[in-house]
Amino acid sequence: MKRLVWSGLLAGAVLLSGFAVAHAVYTDTTIYNIRQGGHAINDSLRVSNVVVIGVDTRAPTTGVYVQEQAGGPFSGILAYMGSPPLAYQGSADPITVGDIINVEGVY
Repeated sequence: MKRLVWSGLLAGAVLLSGFAVAHAVYTDTTIYNIRQGGHAINDSLRVSNVVVIGVDTRAPTTGVYVQEQAGGPFSGILAYMGSPPLAYQGSADPITVGDIINVEGVY
């Protein structure tokens, strides 16, 4: 399984990626907590071991849909970067459906 640490910004129920967050201390959380409003604006968050369930390559919202591995209501969000291509940090390997990734960002 491929793993990714994807740094970026989180906005509402959407993870925005592609903007580096320098020296942030991340709080481990879940997509459920993000979706249910369990965090304040500007919190630095980390969601680990989520599954890629879709890939969107349409600019400017190029991104991946991720969900908790257990699934269920409120288990998914869109994690995205401002421009293509969608590849692993420091690699040319494309992100694909079924990959297990970690996402970090600011809410």
